[in-house]
Amino acid sequence: MTSSEFESEEFDSVREIIERLLEKSDDFEGLELMVVNHLPLKGPNGEPAIARNACGLIKTCGRSIALHREDLETLINTGIFSRMKIPIRLVPAVSEE
Repeated sequence: MTSSEFESEEFDSVREIIERLLEKSDDFEGLELMVVNHLPLKGPNGEPAIARNACGLIKTCGRSIALHREDLETLINTGIFSRMKIPIRLVPAVSEE
Protein backbone atom coordinates (compact mmCIF):
# COMPACT_ATOMS: atom_id res chain seq x y z
CA MET A 1 0.00 0.00 0.00
CA THR A 2 1.42 3.41 -0.94
CA SER A 3 0.95 6.47 1.24
CA SER A 4 -1.84 7.72 -1.04
CA GLU A 5 -3.87 4.52 -0.67
CA PHE A 6 -6.06 3.96 2.33
CA GLU A 7 -8.48 1.49 3.75
CA SER A 8 -11.73 2.55 5.31
CA GLU A 9 -13.26 0.67 8.22
CA GLU A 10 -16.14 1.43 10.53
CA PHE A 11 -15.92 0.62 14.22
CA ASP A 12 -18.64 0.46 16.84
CA SER A 13 -16.39 1.42 19.74
CA VAL A 14 -12.97 2.72 20.68
CA ARG A 15 -12.23 -0.78 21.99
CA GLU A 16 -12.67 -2.18 18.46
CA ILE A 17 -10.28 0.46 17.11
CA ILE A 18 -7.67 -0.47 19.71
CA GLU A 19 -8.04 -4.17 18.91
CA ARG A 20 -7.55 -3.42 15.20
CA LEU A 21 -4.49 -1.27 15.94
CA LEU A 22 -2.97 -4.05 18.03
CA GLU A 23 -3.54 -6.53 15.19
CA LYS A 24 -1.71 -4.26 12.72
CA SER A 25 0.93 -2.86 15.11
CA ASP A 26 3.89 -4.42 13.28
CA ASP A 27 2.91 -2.63 10.07
CA PHE A 28 2.71 0.95 11.38
CA GLU A 29 5.09 3.69 10.26
CA GLY A 30 3.39 6.49 12.19
CA LEU A 31 0.29 8.58 12.68
CA GLU A 32 -0.15 11.70 10.57
CA LEU A 33 -2.44 14.47 11.76
CA MET A 34 -3.54 17.39 9.60
CA VAL A 35 -2.36 20.60 11.25
CA VAL A 36 -2.66 24.28 10.53
CA ASN A 37 0.32 26.60 10.88
CA HIS A 38 -1.61 29.60 12.17
CA LEU A 39 -3.65 29.45 15.34
CA PRO A 40 -6.48 31.92 15.87
CA LEU A 41 -6.22 33.37 19.39
CA LYS A 42 -7.50 36.22 21.49
CA GLY A 43 -5.00 38.84 22.56
CA PRO A 44 -4.60 40.14 26.13
CA ASN A 45 -7.52 42.56 25.65
CA GLY A 46 -9.74 40.06 23.82
CA GLU A 47 -8.80 41.29 20.35
CA PRO A 48 -8.40 38.66 17.59
CA ALA A 49 -4.82 37.54 16.99
CA ILE A 50 -3.04 34.88 14.95
CA ALA A 51 -0.08 32.83 16.23
CA ARG A 52 1.96 32.40 13.04
CA ASN A 53 3.93 29.18 12.47
CA ALA A 54 2.26 27.53 15.45
CA CYS A 55 -0.04 24.53 15.41
CA GLY A 56 -0.48 23.60 19.06
CA LEU A 57 -1.68 25.42 22.12
CA ILE A 58 -1.06 24.34 25.71
CA LYS A 59 -3.97 25.80 27.64
CA THR A 60 -3.16 27.04 31.13
CA CYS A 61 -5.08 28.83 33.86
CA GLY A 62 -3.30 32.01 32.79
CA ARG A 63 -1.72 32.62 29.42
CA SER A 64 -1.59 29.73 26.97
CA ILE A 65 1.58 28.57 25.22
CA ALA A 66 1.63 28.38 21.39
CA LEU A 67 3.90 25.65 20.02
CA HIS A 68 5.63 25.38 16.65
CA ARG A 69 4.88 22.20 14.68
CA GLU A 70 8.32 20.61 15.16
CA ASP A 71 8.31 21.36 18.90
CA LEU A 72 4.81 19.92 19.29
CA GLU A 73 5.81 16.82 17.32
CA THR A 74 8.82 16.29 19.58
CA LEU A 75 6.78 16.73 22.75
CA ILE A 76 4.09 14.30 21.59
CA ASN A 77 6.69 11.69 20.60
CA THR A 78 8.46 11.89 23.97
CA GLY A 79 5.19 11.03 25.73
CA ILE A 80 5.52 13.99 28.10
CA PHE A 81 1.83 14.91 27.78
CA SER A 82 0.78 11.41 28.81
CA ARG A 83 3.22 11.30 31.70
CA MET A 84 1.99 14.70 32.91
CA LYS A 85 -1.64 13.61 32.36
CA ILE A 86 -2.25 16.56 30.01
CA PRO A 87 -5.23 15.70 27.78
CA ILE A 88 -4.81 16.20 24.05
CA ARG A 89 -7.75 17.48 22.01
CA LEU A 90 -8.06 17.80 18.26
CA VAL A 91 -9.94 20.96 17.36
CA PRO A 92 -11.39 21.90 13.97
CA ALA A 93 -9.54 24.48 11.92
CA VAL A 94 -11.21 27.84 11.45
CA SER A 95 -10.72 29.98 8.39
CA GLU A 96 -8.80 33.25 8.56
CA GLU A 97 -11.54 35.62 7.40
